[in-house]
Amino acid sequence: MPALINLAVGFSSVAGATSLWAGTTVEWKGGAGNWEDAAMWGGALPSRTMEARINGTREKPCQVTLARAAVLVNHLSVADGGNSMASLVLDGPSLTVSGSMDIGKYNGSDGRLVVKSGHLFAGTIFVSGGGGPGMRGRGTVEIQSGALVTKDIELGVSAGCSSTLRIVGSKASPILSEPGKGTAAQRDRIDFRPRR
Repeated sequence: MPALINLAVGFSSVAGATSLWAGTTVEWKGGAGNWEDAAMWGGALPSRTMEARINGTREKPCQVTLARAAVLVNHLSVADGGNSMASLVLDGPSLTVSGSMDIGKYNGSDGRLVVKSGHLFAGTIFVSGGGGPGMRGRGTVEIQSGALVTKDIELGVSAGCSSTLRIVGSKASPILSEPGKGTAAQRDRIDFRPRR
């Protein structure tokens, strides 16, 4: 009988771990605020196995500021819904996205990520579009200070989208931009601006 109980406990552990791997989606509840405000996430802050989504409307855009906590999530979307308008400002210790990030994904969406200070680590960052139908969003990544580390940043993968990588106050000489495989209809650019 003890072997049967151990087996049942083992299956329960595997089932619990599987549900952790699957993760959950947590949605920002709208408007401006701090990432650390659990009420804006519906009561619980996003954690390492979760997908965090920040979407707003043109009438009520979302601006989320991450300033006081080191955060780890599985996936992060900023204005990935159609006609969504949202931004995320990293002004603190660190944000780690173990999977991918989407910024301004679907038609009519307008997403913005600003690295004001701190460190952003992400597997892959998709800025406007994901290559599929209906993915003609607008996305901007602006690095003012701090660091952005990623293995891959995809600028404007879908035809008709608009993406901008803006580096403010940095020296442009060590930055390499490789032409993508997109069409002439894509409007991708890297914008270097001196700090004023």
